[in-house]
Amino acid sequence: MRPCFECEAPTDHDHHVVPRSLGGTKTVPLCHACHAKAHGLQPGVWANHRALTVAALERRKASGLVAGQVPFGKRDAGDGRLVDEPDEVRTMQRIIELWADGVAIRPIATMLEAEGRKARGARWHPTTVARILKAYRLEIVGADEVGG
Repeated sequence: MRPCFECEAPTDHDHHVVPRSLGGTKTVPLCHACHAKAHGLQPGVWANHRALTVAALERRKASGLVAGQVPFGKRDAGDGRLVDEPDEVRTMQRIIELWADGVAIRPIATMLEAEGRKARGARWHPTTVARILKAYRLEIVGADEVGG
């Protein structure tokens, strides 16, 4: 067993100097106490798990990779990349078309059911239609203009 890189105590962990989520590959041996300090369990240190996770997810999204739930209209290509799912893209276009024609969210859900369009769940719910519309509007006009 190698001694702790920081305090020479017996080690419990191999700590990534640059977090794996940010592309790091090299490690140093750390004891439990020093490893806790390295991960921001003291005020003012950036390297806490939440911040690292957020950074890793943003990096994946920016690279066009799956980061969490696959959005409606897309599917996982099997290698982490998102690709269009044609039937869902057509359904999204139909939702947007109905919304642009002034149809309210609840009737849109009912119409999608009547047209036999497949939902990811058992059936179309107004909240699902609203989420798809919100995602589409954010993508087109930007979060600042939609109000968050």
